[in-house]
Amino acid sequence: MCYNTIINTQTTHNCFECKSPLLLISHVTEKLEGSRFPQATSIYSCTNSECQDEKDRQAEKRLKLIKD
Repeated sequence: MCYNTIINTQTTHNCFECKSPLLLISHVTEKLEGSRFPQATSIYSCTNSECQDEKDRQAEKRLKLIKD
């Protein structure tokens, strides 16, 4: 196959709300019992502090509602 365009192999993750770049906070790969393949979990944080603060407040409200 011949490609006439450059294929970008690097991906940048952007916030779905404010479109700011995201920072990778942690990446964990673990093999769960009974699972055939390992599971990868990545946690990102928005570089826009106001947006991240709002997301944290919403997550806190969601957890509070689940407890009640």
